[in-house]
Amino acid sequence: MSCRNYILLKMNTKQNFFDHLDGGWGDIIEDTYIDANTTIIKGEPINNIVIVPFNAYKDNVMLKLIKFEDDITHIFDHAFCNCINLESVTFPEYLKVMRVGSFQDCTKLSTINFNNLLASIGEDAFKNTTNLKSIKFPESLTYIGEGAFQNSRLEGDLIIPDKVKTIEDNAFKDCINLNGVLRIGKNIEYIGNNSFEHCNFKKIYIPKELEYYNYKNIYKKNVEIIKY
Repeated sequence: MSCRNYILLKMNTKQNFFDHLDGGWGDIIEDTYIDANTTIIKGEPINNIVIVPFNAYKDNVMLKLIKFEDDITHIFDHAFCNCINLESVTFPEYLKVMRVGSFQDCTKLSTINFNNLLASIGEDAFKNTTNLKSIKFPESLTYIGEGAFQNSRLEGDLIIPDKVKTIEDNAFKDCINLNGVLRIGKNIEYIGNNSFEHCNFKKIYIPKELEYYNYKNIYKKNVEIIKY
């Protein structure tokens, strides 16, 4: 086994992260070790879930590449917000929920490897990730929150999985490099205001059962709408 140099990294301490859970409140202090490139993120068990707490690594400039222990199920609000040197994230096997602003303002983030059980991407989760050019959503996804990818630099085509029922307001607003094909999954029920404002799709596929009032927010002149 090769020898590695490790740096001890403290999470932000004294996070009263139980505010939105039953069971009181508590302080969190967790040690994480970094090798030359990769940080392994450990979770905190609470109420039958395992979380990365509120603001846990917010504003941390040392993070570059991160992976998670597989038992983590929830990433809480602003856990990695404004980690300006973070480049790559590989999500844990059992992650189900990403909450508000989880990776907001991570301006160097370019690689996201989603797991296969993720159900919900919260409000502003990847807002202002201005180096993020491509994503592949897992088929398990059901919810995309308000402003989730607003002002990212996603480009080309965008495929929304069939299980997604809700795309909230501004979800992909100002993703000006989305200029190919948009495919909306067949089980969509709600598309919010300005969800795709300032995107530049040339062709949009929507399920034929979707009523006009549910997709009028993505209609634009000179864009071909195809019902399938």
